[in-house]
Amino acid sequence: MWCQGLNFAFNFIPNVTGADREKSEQAVHEAHKVCPYSKAIKRNVDVELVVV
Repeated sequence: MWCQGLNFAFNFIPNVTGADREKSEQAVHEAHKVCPYSKAIKRNVDVELVVV
């Protein structure tokens, strides 16, 4: 039996040191597009990418 209304979310917060913030954010978003784990959970899990 599947529980309706159950939602999963994932916050990915990479710490990128020594790089420009804009370039770091761009690299993280590009990596998210090609990551096999990201592809596996696409449309099933809400993912928030935050670069610190």
